[in-house]
Amino acid sequence: MLDDGTGNANTGIGKHSLSSNTAGEDNTATGYSALKSNTTGNSNTANGYYALFKSTVGNHNTANGAKSLYSNITGSYNTANGSESLSKNTGGNYNTANGYLALTENTTGHNNTANGYRSLSSNTTGYYTILQMELIHSLPTQLVIVIPQLVTEHFIQI
Repeated sequence: MLDDGTGNANTGIGKHSLSSNTAGEDNTATGYSALKSNTTGNSNTANGYYALFKSTVGNHNTANGAKSLYSNITGSYNTANGSESLSKNTGGNYNTANGYLALTENTTGHNNTANGYRSLSSNTTGYYTILQMELIHSLPTQLVIVIPQLVTEHFIQI
């Protein structure tokens, strides 16, 4: 990464990584076009081909895996581990996706946690949902839905 003259403590390794940064600080990008569109976002970490590619002003995001958090623009405090996890997130906040295609369709949903291959992959705008997948027969083994307004938890065993 070339010194942009305004951003501080940024590290970019890979062609086009952090290439649009103007004032963002404390960002780390490793991989082809990782954090390419970032302009003023701070404290982001992107590892992998096109990780956090469209993020411009999002803060405190972590993306590990090819195209993880790819479409994120303004979303903050998200964690995506696995290729294409949270890849369509644009403005959702406080989401955690672990596994290939986990929470991949999420756009503006917030406070979701998805663990496992394709877990919560169809969620787009839902919030406060937790899904734990176990890869035995690719079926969910436990679904925990937390509804904060009611302060109750429902457990469904399949």
